[in-house]
Amino acid sequence: MHAIRWERAALGITAAAASFAGAGIIHTDIDDIVLVGDPWTEEQLASIDLNADGVIDLTLIASYVPGPGSGGPMANAYGFDGFGTSHFLVTSWYREAYAASFGELIGPPGPDQEYTQNASFKDSWTTLPRDEGAYFGVRFLIGDEEHYAWMRISAFIDPDRDYAMVLTLFEYAYETTPGVPIRAGAIPAPGSLAALAVGALSLGRRSRR
Repeated sequence: MHAIRWERAALGITAAAASFAGAGIIHTDIDDIVLVGDPWTEEQLASIDLNADGVIDLTLIASYVPGPGSGGPMANAYGFDGFGTSHFLVTSWYREAYAASFGELIGPPGPDQEYTQNASFKDSWTTLPRDEGAYFGVRFLIGDEEHYAWMRISAFIDPDRDYAMVLTLFEYAYETTPGVPIRAGAIPAPGSLAALAVGALSLGRRSRR
């Protein structure tokens, strides 16, 4: 079981997640974690342990920064010392988290990409699919060895909540072999094509839970 800790204000809550292993991939399906940053709560965060080794690998944050010229609603992730051990695949220009297509290989960075210790999933200027989310690449440490992972996340500004930032984590998976890339959306199933097919069929179901 993978433990996911998420916090609202000063309140800590622990949630359970089911993990499934196979074909070098461990997939973790969870009850959707929804973080809301609005003018009242200002910030919610979730600390994620991708491989259940007791080390927090990354922290997701939905925040609302009040005041003129302050940036407004934001959705970010952090993996630097004090928050975890991860780096996020981003575009080299603005260091926005790179949204991978389903089946796209997540591994060493391509042209105009890099891995950084923090990333922005969404701010007032970017958009992500609201219901099903998008896939984001992560490179994290198990011991002193690097592994690749994907996370399916949505982030949007909700006008029905006074334009709060709403970030949702649906699921994630990582490759158990150090240094081996993983395809976005790949989950354990007999054969890589079957794994991707199962992931595609289940995407809509999970987003509607």
